[in-house]
Amino acid sequence: MGDAAAASPPAALGKRRRGGDGEGLRRVAEIVMVLAAAGEVRGGREPTAAERALAAEARERLASVVAEGAVRPKDLFPGEAVRALVEDLGLNRARDPAAMGFRPPKASIADRLMLTKRKV
Repeated sequence: MGDAAAASPPAALGKRRRGGDGEGLRRVAEIVMVLAAAGEVRGGREPTAAERALAAEARERLASVVAEGAVRPKDLFPGEAVRALVEDLGLNRARDPAAMGFRPPKASIADRLMLTKRKV
């Protein structure tokens, strides 16, 4: 009597944030973990055909999930991680205008002397 109620799983353990994107992303995460472990074992050698096939499958699944609109790229990667990566690669714009090539026009010695006198 009570066994039937205990044996059936609850209908909803937790709510998902969006539609059915969980299965596609879960498979992508599994593939990425397997490829990371295989890369460590491989130790710098060329990827095998199976690893390349898994990478292609993960790429296709991720692209389809993003194309469907089930998940946004912003949700996959935090903004701070992207900024740190861009900075590490040296692709960020410099905050210093002189580093970007902009330099103010040179003032003559007489102009600088007159500016100093006006400040005093």
